[in-house]
Amino acid sequence: MRLLYYTTFAIATAFPDLWWFRETSTLVILVHSSPGNKERRDVIRSTWLSTPSPEVTSFFVIGTKHLSNVEKVRLNDENYKTGDLLLLENVEDAYKTLTSKTLQSFVWIHHHMNFRFVLKCDDDSFVQIPLLLTKAREFNATDSVYWGNFNGMSKGLPEPPPFILCDRFIPFARGGGYVLSADLVTYITANQHHLFTHRAEDVAVAVWLTPLKVHRLHDVDFDTEYMSVGCLNSFIVTHKQNIYMMEEKHKNLQKHGRLCQSESLYHKRHTFDWKAYPSKCCPPIEH
Repeated sequence: MRLLYYTTFAIATAFPDLWWFRETSTLVILVHSSPGNKERRDVIRSTWLSTPSPEVTSFFVIGTKHLSNVEKVRLNDENYKTGDLLLLENVEDAYKTLTSKTLQSFVWIHHHMNFRFVLKCDDDSFVQIPLLLTKAREFNATDSVYWGNFNGMSKGLPEPPPFILCDRFIPFARGGGYVLSADLVTYITANQHHLFTHRAEDVAVAVWLTPLKVHRLHDVDFDTEYMSVGCLNSFIVTHKQNIYMMEEKHKNLQKHGRLCQSESLYHKRHTFDWKAYPSKCCPPIEH
């Protein structure tokens, strides 16, 4: 199977329009990682990505531009064993290039995969894939779905020209985990050379999709705020997790069939009123 994958990968890379060589999945998961974060990748492989599914294909996305030969060899050795690294040769792996990293990974899966949805997340995110797939089945690949935990009250950071925003960002799904349907990835790919790259990749994606008729779905089970709000068994994505937290959540699922030892919330979650001004968008949920 792994040899077949490498053969398919090689042919698809050389001839991206030969769609019959593309791997097909309901869901592609793109986990942003850094070259030195192998321990995190290994923990994810042994926890929430440990159960193979024919519906899911996952990649750890890493930029390799300006890496030393030693670092590149180390990543190639890892990829030879795991086959799950998406190495972007033209992207430097740095905070300032996160948007380019996201954009190029979208372009790559558009040309090399047949899929319905893509989840972009980080290597400190824990994902309950079965819950994600169950909810994703409510939609089609052409439904223009933009799904995650939306923020409409974030104040903008100064950006150099020509990227001009007001003093608040437009509503965006936080980058710890959000889902796009395949048709939106197609749109982004088709317009990749005309898109500005804001330094915040999650804000950039929201800006790219602003003029479109998009089904924006705010989901409080995407726990992707600046810090985790706690633990509920219904959480689909939980951001800001260290390796020990991931192992604990996986152990809970394996032993007890639930994410949390005990459910708790540290602070309030929020709804999203799409008819209100962004600054008034997000009243807290009273628990």
